[in-house]
Amino acid sequence: MGAPLANVLCYDRDPVRRTERLVELAELAATYGIALAIEFYPPSQVKTLSEALGEIDKTGRSDVGVTLDLLHVMRGGDVDASFVLLNHPAIAVAQLADGPATIDPAQIEWEAGIQRLIPGQGAFPIPAFLNALNPNTPLSIEIPQQNAIDKGLSPQTRPKCRQSSKGIPSD
Repeated sequence: MGAPLANVLCYDRDPVRRTERLVELAELAATYGIALAIEFYPPSQVKTLSEALGEIDKTGRSDVGVTLDLLHVMRGGDVDASFVLLNHPAIAVAQLADGPATIDPAQIEWEAGIQRLIPGQGAFPIPAFLNALNPNTPLSIEIPQQNAIDKGLSPQTRPKCRQSSKGIPSD
């Protein structure tokens, strides 16, 4: 398929085994020319950007990076420490989404998996996030919209992210 990067979420509760398996997966992926990117996620065993960078250090591999999802930064409880690290060279890709300033912790998986706000519709500091990233970091937008699907809206008629004059998402 030609994919240069595989996204990895870490749920193994045994930290030694988790690192060993990550190294094994990285070795296997490397035989296909694929690097790995750990996506930290509050419900997983690698919850924050700092934890993801620590896991990468434990692997000792340069072909393991980070998938940096703004939603996970905002929900991970380590926002200030994460923002300081947004230009870290291990960040392989960044994902944009938006959301309310706070959410019931019981709704984190629902929000992440099926119902995110379009950039510019919530309270996340998107301009600050974009300005703090290394300018060469690839960006994607992850905005599952189950409510729109349930209403029967086609992808073409679902709300679109509008761009401001500076190219920063706005509402």
